[in-house]
Amino acid sequence: MDYLALEHFDAGYSALRALFDDPTELDADYQALRQTLNMPAIEYCTRTLITAESDCVTAGDRGLGRATTAVPRLGARCRRQIGALDVAAKRQLYFLIQDIILRGYLTDALLVKSPHPVSITDTQTIFQKWIPIIYSSSGSLSDSMANAVSTVADTAFSSLDVFMVQYGMPSLFDDSARMGEIVWPYAKSGANLRAVECGLYGS
Repeated sequence: MDYLALEHFDAGYSALRALFDDPTELDADYQALRQTLNMPAIEYCTRTLITAESDCVTAGDRGLGRATTAVPRLGARCRRQIGALDVAAKRQLYFLIQDIILRGYLTDALLVKSPHPVSITDTQTIFQKWIPIIYSSSGSLSDSMANAVSTVADTAFSSLDVFMVQYGMPSLFDDSARMGEIVWPYAKSGANLRAVECGLYGS
């Protein structure tokens, strides 16, 4: 499987770009970003997280980065449904989740305009700093950042919701099922990943 390609970033950027009346400056920023993306590290991090989240075989509800099972991994919450997916549907689920993560990453990289340049490039260092903050308060986003990530990822959430309902999983928008609590951290994790690259978490 080709887990991550620049075309996947391009698709996420198209969603972000559509929110602007005049994206000229944003286009220039994206082209510059596109030339410097640390693809091996981003691919490793996203692939490891998505694979773990989709795990419907391992016993228990806990997933990567969680101190408790209050928010179970997706594969535990929808164990039967994900277990029944064929190869093509599992691939589709993978890329739907990846799209959400990448939109969070792009939102942080292009809208925050952090004064901190990318300072961490080693894949394992990035991963080890990133995973613990996804579900921790130390990785919380500001209200304005959370709103921006949510807006940019909105159509990606909707696409995932259509997929999940199609395959008998609870809707993301069914508050009683609390699926939003499982899926929202995917978008947040993308923003966290970019911030980690810029050295904003940990020593």
